[in-house]
Amino acid sequence: MTNTSATSQIDQLTAGASLERAVLHLQSRQHADGWWKGALDTNVTMDAEDLLLREFLGIRRDRETQMAANWIRSELLRELEASGRTAADSPVPPAGPAAPGSARRSPDR
Repeated sequence: MTNTSATSQIDQLTAGASLERAVLHLQSRQHADGWWKGALDTNVTMDAEDLLLREFLGIRRDRETQMAANWIRSELLRELEASGRTAADSPVPPAGPAAPGSARRSPDR
């Protein structure tokens, strides 16, 4: 049991040192007024969630939806190709008319 206790103490020291280094790093990047600024890298999930929210709120417009859909497709295909695969391997449907039975709404909405 002594070995477990020693391991636990070492883990606590390591965690404490890691936390201290993380705090120092964040403080070194903090502006004098208290804020941070940096690049935000994300994936197309945020764009898809934005479309879903707009639909839910009833403020989605066809032009914005089409532009966002094109962006989402292009990013997914770019990521796919960067991984060495091709569009033929993609689960992303091509742009165009909705397939029969799909969930897309008619343009009158």
